Amino acid sequence: MGIALGIPAGFAANTLVEVVMQSFFPLPVLKTPMQIGVFIQGAAHGVAVSLLATVIALRRALAVTPWRRSASARAPPRAAAWPG
Repeated sequence: MGIALGIPAGFAANTLVEVVMQSFFPLPVLKTPMQIGVFIQGAAHGVAVSLLATVIALRRALAVTPWRRSASARAPPRAAAWPG
């Protein structure tokens, strides 16, 4: 969902930055083309990092036996030891 909202936001930010740069640097020709390749590469890296984090968390969760998961979910909280 973040990438789906981030791509249009990136294009809007590119348009805004282009307008601001044209007002600061009123040169006869100022071209600031959108670098689609770099933009797509950044989005792909974002997806890859998210998927990697999901896989790591999933592997850790699957490493715990079902009995241990259910036992820890039903276990009463431990009382604090008396200081001393």
